Order: sequence, then structure tokens, then C-alpha cells
Amino acid sequence: VEAIVVVPDDFVQVCLVNTRAGTPFVSALELRPLKMKFYPQANLTQGLLVEHRMNLGPADQTNIIRYPVDPYDRVWIPWADPKEWTEISTTRQVQSDDDDYEVPSAVMQTAVTPLNASKNLEISWDPVPQPRNPSPGYFIVMHFSELQILPSSAVRQFYVSINGMALNMTAAKLYYHGTAVISNVKPYRYDKFNISLHATTNSTLPPIINAIELFSVMPTSILGTDSQDVSATVAIKDKYHVQKNWMGDPCIPKTIAWERMMCSYTIAKTPRIISIDLSGNQLSGSIPSGFLKRIQDG
Repeated sequence: VEAIVVVPDDFVQVCLVNTRAGTPFVSALELRPLKMKFYPQANLTQGLLVEHRMNLGPADQTNIIRYPVDPYDRVWIPWADPKEWTEISTTRQVQSDDDDYEVPSAVMQTAVTPLNASKNLEISWDPVPQPRNPSPGYFIVMHFSELQILPSSAVRQFYVSINGMALNMTAAKLYYHGTAVISNVKPYRYDKFNISLHATTNSTLPPIINAIELFSVMPTSILGTDSQDVSATVAIKDKYHVQKNWMGDPCIPKTIAWERMMCSYTIAKTPRIISIDLSGNQLSGSIPSGFLKRIQDG
């Protein structure tokens, strides 16, 4: 599972909750920092779950691109359909300064066009149902670059639509080895997606696409415990080696708040820790300054 989330603090809490579908477990947890300009669809109220991230048109269908080719370790899976698409490629660098997603050149160096140049380029996608989120929203991010030097008489322009809804009101016109991105601004909610790229009436060449990313929306509107409260409490835990099941967020979810801790919950505000019972732990020594200051500040 890969998620893209905005973390407002200098720490992140990951919690696996038993949903009565088996004991939750995790084998590994990896964090990758991303630039804030990446994926503006992710914000403080919603994250993105990666459904698919595809590198279209590579000749080698076993070549998965990730770190170090992609410095942010995004995993690009190769995908081609020789029965429907023509694959094109270049060996030259494909990257532009205005690419807010910084897709690796190795991904953008390959692309596909429809095998029949007079037809649309179609990509169909059936999202996997999510029992606990029956109507999730989806974002589709498409990456484009012109890989061929076109003669002066040639024109490649096209529109992009999802289930018949146009994404670009102005026809996409690409530049040689430049990059472009088209995506939906608001999440779409469909059981089935048909992504269609169709050439304009004056276009002499078929549409082209280099890569595509498909995301489902993960609500993150539940606010975590006040960050200063968390830092102060963790300082107590570390200083006195408190042997309690204190893991994850102290107050969230409410049903598994930290042992011997009371929290206050106010709508639209971060939960606050209002009391900690450390009696019976045979603690001794001075109180950490950060914890003491938090008590004094209230």
C-alpha cells in the first residue's frame, strides 16, 4: 500500500486498527519525503492511495522504474498493449523546468499512440471495490510529451475525457521533449472509468500519452493530538522508560487512547491531553522541561 499524505507536524503517526477482518500487522514501513508542489490533490483533509502508476510503452515489460532513477522512489510499472497501441520512444532527455511532478526522464522517454491512427486512444479501469468506503473519489493524473520531431505540416492536438466529461477545454498541444500534465480537479466517483484521448478535427496525428497515475481519495480530516502535547508526553516516556503500550497517536482513535491518559475532544480542533496518571510506576528524578512548560502553558 502506498499513500501520499500531508503531514503538518515534524512526526507522523501510523496506526493499524483491527476492523474484525483479521489481526492487523505490518512487515515494513517506509517514508519518502516529497516536494509540496507534487500532487496538489493531497492536502490536510485528504490523502491519496496509489491504485496504479504506469509507465506506458517501454519495450522491456520487466523494467520497473523507481529509486535511484526516480529520486522520490515512486514505482513506475511498465504497461503496453501491442494489440491496441503503437509504442514510440526516444533516447534523448525528456524533462522540463515547469513539470511540477518531476516525472523521471526514463518514464517520459516512452509513450503510446493508438494502433489505428484514426481511432481514439482508450484506457479502461475498473477500481477495486472498497467495502468500508463504498463511494470513494478518484484522481487521474496523465503525463505527456512529444517524442517525435514533427514536420511543419503535421499537427498533433487532442482532447482528454473521462466517461465523456472533457478534462481540457483547450486542445492539448505538446512540444518536442517538453512535458505536460492533465488531471481532474475534483475527485470523480464512478464504478468504471473510460479515459479517452481523441484528436481534434485539424490534427493530422493521433493522440499520445507517456504515463498515467490513478489514485483513490483517503479522508484525513480527523485531526491528530496537539503536536506539543505529543512531544511533551513522548519526552516523559523516553526519560522515565515508561513501560506502557504507548504507540501511535495518544488520543486517536478514541477507543484506543493511550493507557491512563485522558483527552479532551472539541469539534474542528486538535484533541488535547488533559491528564496523565503515572502513579505506581516508581518514577524518580526531575520533570522534563518540555513537559513542565506544557503544563504551565495549559
